Amino acid sequence: MLQQAAIERRSPIVLVGMDLNFQELGVHGRVHFSDEYELCDRSALWWEVEEETHQALWAEAKRNFDRLGIEVFNATPGGSLDLFPRVRLEDIT
Repeated sequence: MLQQAAIERRSPIVLVGMDLNFQELGVHGRVHFSDEYELCDRSALWWEVEEETHQALWAEAKRNFDRLGIEVFNATPGGSLDLFPRVRLEDIT
């Protein structure tokens, strides 16, 4: 969806839920907020990708957003994705 927003030159883009705090098991021993979520391939678990890799990919995305003149803000409370300016969701909605 971020790519589509960039193609359409949407600005600003507000990130919600992008904390990059990957853990093998999430809240209440789950890996997803929905009880109905099922991993389709347990050999390729999403938490096995190192945070450094995600940070590098987000840095590349930021360079492209900046090049296109698209503002991106992070409205996720906490987390380790600090490449984008932080905003409080309640302040912008």
